[in-house]
Amino acid sequence: MKQGVTGPFLCEANNGQKYVVKGAKATKSGLVKEWICAHLCRGFGLPIPDFQLIYVDQLLVEYGYEDLGSGICFASEYIENIQEVTFSQQIKMSEQLLRDLFVFDYWIKNEDRSLSPLGGNPNLFIHPKTEVIYVLDHNLSFDLDFNLDRFKQGHIGTSCWDKGQNFFDKQFYEGKFSNSIATLGIAINSLPEEWLELFDLHRIEQQITVVLEKYKYADFWEGIHREQFM
Repeated sequence: MKQGVTGPFLCEANNGQKYVVKGAKATKSGLVKEWICAHLCRGFGLPIPDFQLIYVDQLLVEYGYEDLGSGICFASEYIENIQEVTFSQQIKMSEQLLRDLFVFDYWIKNEDRSLSPLGGNPNLFIHPKTEVIYVLDHNLSFDLDFNLDRFKQGHIGTSCWDKGQNFFDKQFYEGKFSNSIATLGIAINSLPEEWLELFDLHRIEQQITVVLEKYKYADFWEGIHREQFM
């Protein structure tokens, strides 16, 4: 694929379906995060394409496909003709979806979804005919260098969160977080062993599980309280 610093490839699997596949260049930690966040995203209710674990045989990659590599890779269903959301399209999008994205990315410490009149990297796609939205790319989530101020300044959903908070938001999103975390065990238990060689279960506990539990504490909500935007 022309787009994507993780070097994704468009592949046809032996089930006849096409997938956008990430492998070696995405790194093992990036693949772990993609797999876990895909489950969390689905549990949260965000529109993510179907995803799979796909095995790539060494015979397919020994002639110059080092960015893909062999072994187990992360695969998203290929949606033909989707395009990255532009700023002019963003301002017409559902405010609720943008608010959900803002809260979800804050929760998983993902700064990699920005957009302004000057451009950005929204990792959000739209089908030009159906106008269906697709959320993609979470390999940079659970960022140890996550900067809240930078996140609030650049995130695609900041303006919708800033102007629309109400008394019921906390309760509403606590339900979404709970539904999302319910998928975490399935995601972790299905991780390929070869990915865990460099990003083991202890690191997952410390860098992912602990982060996800922070919504239960007051300082999580204080960080995005409306007064913090003034």
